[in-house]
Amino acid sequence: FGKFFIKPIYKDKFVQYDTTPEFDNFDVEHKDYKIQEPFYINKFSIFGAVVNSKKNGIPNVTIKIDGQVKAITDSNGIYKLENLTPGNYDLEAQGDDMFFEPLTNLKITAHLKRIPDMIVTDYKLCGKILIEATEYFSTAKRTVILQDANEKSSIKERRTITDHQGKYCFEVKPGMYQIRPVLTQDEKDSDLHLQPEFYDLEIIDRPLLD
Repeated sequence: FGKFFIKPIYKDKFVQYDTTPEFDNFDVEHKDYKIQEPFYINKFSIFGAVVNSKKNGIPNVTIKIDGQVKAITDSNGIYKLENLTPGNYDLEAQGDDMFFEPLTNLKITAHLKRIPDMIVTDYKLCGKILIEATEYFSTAKRTVILQDANEKSSIKERRTITDHQGKYCFEVKPGMYQIRPVLTQDEKDSDLHLQPEFYDLEIIDRPLLD
């Protein structure tokens, strides 16, 4: 018998619960005692991770729920969503020069141990064409071809146009690629050459920006 204090505690590194009531104080005399008011899970916090294809965590990725910023990943790619109530949510990740598959209509309840990993699907592949500008030749509005060497790719060739500084970018999945700038027939006749004529490169687990 005596005075007692009770508080529900659940220890898990991926989920935390907030209950109503938070705790209960009661006196026990010389007989059995039944707590009258049950504890309910009011809100909860849950963890997730953003990773690349090698399962390495990616830091500084913004996590949005239904379009609202809710968290940013830490140095290990881990994020925490706080004060959630059970329901279906749309989660998206936004990072510099990377693209992610969103988690759409994800059912999140207090029974979910951890949010499924959000994985990078595409990276930016960027470069620049340098030509000494003359009245005949310019780096702007030049066509650049990207050849995809990945066997599973359904689109083997893509094209883009350089900006006024000669810069170009593609959005690509991990794999092998070849980049080749296009010369017009007039430029070839004028003996214009670009070195190298093409680049073979591989995207593995990070963007390539130059």
